[in-house]
Amino acid sequence: MEPGAEAAVDAAALRAEWLQLQDTHDFFGLLRRHGASRRQAFRLAGPDLAQRLPIGAAAEALRQAAALALPVMLFVGNRHAIQIHTGPVSRLVDAHGWFNVLDPDFNLHLKEAGVAEIWRVVKPTADGAVTSIELLDARGEAVAMLFGARKPGQPELPAWRALAEGLAAAPLAA
Repeated sequence: MEPGAEAAVDAAALRAEWLQLQDTHDFFGLLRRHGASRRQAFRLAGPDLAQRLPIGAAAEALRQAAALALPVMLFVGNRHAIQIHTGPVSRLVDAHGWFNVLDPDFNLHLKEAGVAEIWRVVKPTADGAVTSIELLDARGEAVAMLFGARKPGQPELPAWRALAEGLAAAPLAA
């Protein structure tokens, strides 16, 4: 298969299995089993499970979270490493194409031109639906994932869900 080409995926089967998820970590296995890329799965799942957002949505989500003192979980990684921040963000700075979090215990420098797509995604879990804001690059690879802070066994924060729902026109499945 050529770079950037997508495998044929049974959208109905992908969606059916997606709706049966019990843990957000099971999503990676779902993608593997169906031979789907993250971007492809988002496109095929239906607008109640994955909805494309405007390109500035992640920065807006962080701005709103900061204004509400709402703790977030932010995952940034690649195939070899991942960094996770859990907690509030407060000092947000736009600087020459970079969106920055410049807090005493956490720094993020996001090159906005490197983000090609942003999606609001819902994944069922044993604790209820979990909503994420997911950033993809031009190849469809994950750049970062943003969630409301939570621990296993705890439901998603209602304030996070409301914030995420406010970023797009239509609500997602609950």
